[in-house]
Amino acid sequence: MVCRLFSRTGLGAGPKDTDTSLDDLFASLPSFSFSRHLLERIPENLCALKVTGVRWSDWGQSDRIEGDIARLGMAMGAQACV
Repeated sequence: MVCRLFSRTGLGAGPKDTDTSLDDLFASLPSFSFSRHLLERIPENLCALKVTGVRWSDWGQSDRIEGDIARLGMAMGAQACV
């Protein structure tokens, strides 16, 4: 769902003046608690694995999303959602 919203905006796909702003997109996203809405419903199916080389990013603010996109060198077009 979120990927579809990003691809509809045209962010990064055309001239800067035709892009919908990331702030507008972020404001339109529904609030969702991954822990409460998903994990708490299936505790019997959860386990923990030790992993390395994984980075956590809390996307609670639009500037955090922009920072991760820049850090990863990703483009904001539909091709990033494939």
